[in-house]
Amino acid sequence: MKLLHLVPAYFPEGAGGIQNYVRRLVQEQRSRGHEVAVLTGQPDGRPQIELERDEFEGVPVWRLCRNDPFLEHYSRGVHAEARERILEIVEHEGVERLHVHSWIRLTGDIVAAAAERGVPSLVTLHDYLVSCARCYKHHADGKACARPFAADHCVPCAPRFGGESDELVRTGLELFAQTLATELQCATHVLLSTEGMRDRLQAWTAWRGERSEILPLPEEVSLAPAATAAAGPPWKLITWGRHSWHKGTGLLLDALRLLGDRASEFRLELWGPCAPDDFEADLRRRAEGLPVTFVGEFEPAQLEAADAHLAVFTTACLETHGLVLDEARALGWPVLVPVLGALADRLDGEGTTYVHDDPRDLAAALERWASEAAGRGSETARGSGGSAPHRWAEHVDRLEELLAEARAPERGPNRAAADDGRWRELRRAMGESPPF
Repeated sequence: MKLLHLVPAYFPEGAGGIQNYVRRLVQEQRSRGHEVAVLTGQPDGRPQIELERDEFEGVPVWRLCRNDPFLEHYSRGVHAEARERILEIVEHEGVERLHVHSWIRLTGDIVAAAAERGVPSLVTLHDYLVSCARCYKHHADGKACARPFAADHCVPCAPRFGGESDELVRTGLELFAQTLATELQCATHVLLSTEGMRDRLQAWTAWRGERSEILPLPEEVSLAPAATAAAGPPWKLITWGRHSWHKGTGLLLDALRLLGDRASEFRLELWGPCAPDDFEADLRRRAEGLPVTFVGEFEPAQLEAADAHLAVFTTACLETHGLVLDEARALGWPVLVPVLGALADRLDGEGTTYVHDDPRDLAAALERWASEAAGRGSETARGSGGSAPHRWAEHVDRLEELLAEARAPERGPNRAAADDGRWRELRRAMGESPPF
């Protein structure tokens, strides 16, 4: 079978969750005899739309360069010429199935357009883009958002160029929401990693979970149990990843400060880069006088030497999987995570939670955890690993079945192209890029 994966970015650019997942998936599928390629967007616009082909690890990679800037703004959600160029690849290469992992940098109507050409698509939702113009349900006020995708809620929060009226923003958000809802309706299967994510999307959008399936991402992490920490106090806390505004790392520092004198009972190590620069400066300011060490860049295997007591992840957005949880389980550390999102969904009754974006509740959770740890005396708590991990073999087996079952609907009216005029008008009204 000829398969084409659509992703927002791909190697050697970046190494985020979608990229790492697709990198492994395409190799697994190639080993089973499929012809697999990747199509990805490029971060910057060019004067003319261009399509470049190269390879990465033996896999053909098509790189689409659109002819407009601000590709991740919701008003750039559909690009008619990009859609036609992608469909040319589908037709010329004889692609039999699309697997869409994101529409960002590409075009938000490709599932509907491919269906009209008789090519079915699977969609894996790796984020909350279909319910949020900011993608991660991370409100402009810096907090996680649990409101439905509706103009009344979203107009004040939507990203802006600066001169748009509320009415124009409302029009754009409605078009954006309608277009992505159509994509889910046209997909042969919609895959999500947790029941909680599906429940939230059903509550926040017009999508009712049609043709959806929970297919957890594989959890194979190559990490050995970490060094055993001596009994505290002090209790050694650890957090890691790529720290940014939407990861909410500052909340942990605020919680430590709220502990007052009891903060001396803890030691926090913060592993990983902090970006952008103003975020790192803010984080270091908030850490002044607290028992915090900034470790900086690291390789995952280095975590095995960290003798921590508790892994803490204070993401300010709603995670949809969370590789850090898999890593913490492999390392044997108990975890403390926000109660809303995939990290809590996947705890399987283990771990500790706190109210999202609430530093006081987080501080109280730390105190409770420390009291329980002290009661254990010399026995340091170790994470048990939770339920049996989801393996790549079983994961790809199920994808094989879904791909075989996938059937595009009979060709009908050109729904994708029908809205091109509305998208052109939105872009013209926004006034920030040339028409396509």
